[in-house]
Amino acid sequence: MKIMITAGLLLLSPLSFASGYGDESGEGETKPAVYWVPVGTQLSQFALFSLPKVKTKISDDKIKVEYELPRELTGAMNVVEFEGPRQSGGPITLTGDHGKMQCPNAEDFSDCAVTYRDLTFDAETRTALLSSISNSDEELQKRELVAARFQFGGEPHGFLRVLNGQPTPKY
Repeated sequence: MKIMITAGLLLLSPLSFASGYGDESGEGETKPAVYWVPVGTQLSQFALFSLPKVKTKISDDKIKVEYELPRELTGAMNVVEFEGPRQSGGPITLTGDHGKMQCPNAEDFSDCAVTYRDLTFDAETRTALLSSISNSDEELQKRELVAARFQFGGEPHGFLRVLNGQPTPKY
């Protein structure tokens, strides 16, 4: 019994006792996140994606965020990285080769708007992936509509929420 409780506490400790996103080693932290594409209510259940690893690194003067976009949206590997100056108070804007990210402030990555450019897309691979996770032709069609909205709805964009011990939101 003691082993189970100790193991449970060890597993929960990074989420429960973490203070901020940076760490003393300078390596940053890796946290789970969710990413969602803004779509209408008919497609919303297929527009929320789990990102198991979002790397965040905060120093005294710089912020860096890195993650892989869901392949359900692109069909290809797209690792995006955004960085910028750390400012005290107010919204921050991070930029990178693949676009920009705007977050409420330097310690809050719970509602970041992201706009992308120069992404790699592979529609055939994406369709095969979506087909493998869909339970029906109707579900596949809805998943493909979300991906098409992401790719062809103007600039690809969405929202990132790094989970800092909060439950996964439902949209």
